[in-house]
Amino acid sequence: MTLKRVFGISFWLTSIAALFAGCNGEEFDSAEIAEEESTAEVADALQMNCPVGANCGLTWVKRYHTNEKGQDAVSCHDSTVTPSESCNPYTGDTDCKLSRPILCIRKDGSASNGFVGSFYNGWAAGNLGITHPIAGTSLTSLAAANGYCVSEFGPGWQMAEHHDGGGGWGFTAYGNLNTKYMSASPTHTLADRFWVHVNDQPQGNCW
Repeated sequence: MTLKRVFGISFWLTSIAALFAGCNGEEFDSAEIAEEESTAEVADALQMNCPVGANCGLTWVKRYHTNEKGQDAVSCHDSTVTPSESCNPYTGDTDCKLSRPILCIRKDGSASNGFVGSFYNGWAAGNLGITHPIAGTSLTSLAAANGYCVSEFGPGWQMAEHHDGGGGWGFTAYGNLNTKYMSASPTHTLADRFWVHVNDQPQGNCW
């Protein structure tokens, strides 16, 4: 499996379903989603590329919210275009001169409340929040990025990481992030993404 082939058609279909069901607060069957994700190799996703000569960081989007469980799924993949746009953890995908919120997580060991994840959408055992938009150039280190999360949400919060759910590319945790960052929202654009970091690709972060 190539990393560019993860969630091609399956993510797009799930996001379109979210759009027609209503852009926020709708219920999704995690078992059905996991089954769709198993067909991820059906089509390629377009990988977002860092502009030539730019220093870039990694960005993700909100995928959907589940009202009953009070949980958000967040993901690398963005269905704003067809097939979906995928983040780029290898070189980053968004110029660090731009401002984006930081996706923050407090890993408190929360139980999943019945959520059953998959390798690419695992349970992150915590709570999510996003900061105000911050220039990527201000993210001079992981410690600096974590500091913004602590400043806005308090002790124990930190910048979310690409593999927080286990396998990378997506995970689920408690939260209800602003709908503008949800890829199925009619007003969403590729600018409506948030910073995350990756722990095994030095070129994928702004620092």
